[in-house]
Amino acid sequence: MGMIKDTPFKNKLLTIKAETAGHHKPLPDEEISRVKLAIPKIEEEDIRLYFGLLAYTGMRREEIMGLHWEDVDLRHGTAYVRCTVTYPDRSKPVIQYSAKSRSSIRPVILPDPLLIIMRPLAKKSGFLFGDKEPWCYSTMSRRFRKGQKLLQISNFCNHDFRTTYGMGPEDYERFCHILDTPNGIIFLTGPTGSGK
Repeated sequence: MGMIKDTPFKNKLLTIKAETAGHHKPLPDEEISRVKLAIPKIEEEDIRLYFGLLAYTGMRREEIMGLHWEDVDLRHGTAYVRCTVTYPDRSKPVIQYSAKSRSSIRPVILPDPLLIIMRPLAKKSGFLFGDKEPWCYSTMSRRFRKGQKLLQISNFCNHDFRTTYGMGPEDYERFCHILDTPNGIIFLTGPTGSGK
């Protein structure tokens, strides 16, 4: 048995794509404003709902795909992140009934424009995207690409919306209300989602 002459990490097949992808970029203010105005005009309900959640909540794709109608309180404008859906092999969804970290299990404010999109689509139970089972990877990807095309934002990815998310005046009022509510839990996160 001998020593390995060269590192296998130099192999072109092992290139990590994220290294060249660059960092996430927020949508410029004018662009996110335009997108928010265009979302309600999208005819396909699932695409309208998905991009509404992206634009108004700053949730991760995994959290959005894991949302259940049982975790959405449309009356109080709050959703609770309790489940995530990932696609490690880019096909079948992997459902995890806990979030990325303990502090990721949290309430998310649903602003009024998003509630207007969500209320007519409300169901008693099931995933928001897929009913009893979440969408598979190909369905999620196709719907996202179609939404990008409809909204003319092909240069932006799911996580760019998370980087863009900020609190408007209505959100701030609701946030203050949650702070004043007994037994409320608030988790503040930085742009990376690290909680720092």
